[in-house]
Amino acid sequence: MVDMIMVKIKGRYMYNLFLTLDQSLNTILGGSADESISGRLGRAVESGTPKRGVKTAAKVVDWLAYRLFKQKDHCVESIEHEEDTSDETWSWIKKPKTSVDDTTVI
Repeated sequence: MVDMIMVKIKGRYMYNLFLTLDQSLNTILGGSADESISGRLGRAVESGTPKRGVKTAAKVVDWLAYRLFKQKDHCVESIEHEEDTSDETWSWIKKPKTSVDDTTVI
């Protein structure tokens, strides 16, 4: 019984450690401090206008998650829509191009 409890504690500790590293790396890469890299990739892909390389990175992370945990669509499933990402300094989503109206007379 004690062994099972220790396995659960160690498993939870490893999960928490991995999550801390994941969010720290995301912050170093200019993302929100409370968002994982997977969630950030998923949010960019879901937007429909991810920056170059983001789709490929998301596919790699999705492939790894499937191989390790049999989880499909890991990045999109990792999006936490309630998270505030306003502190993000480097967006992985393309900004829409603004058009200039040539018919305006000044």
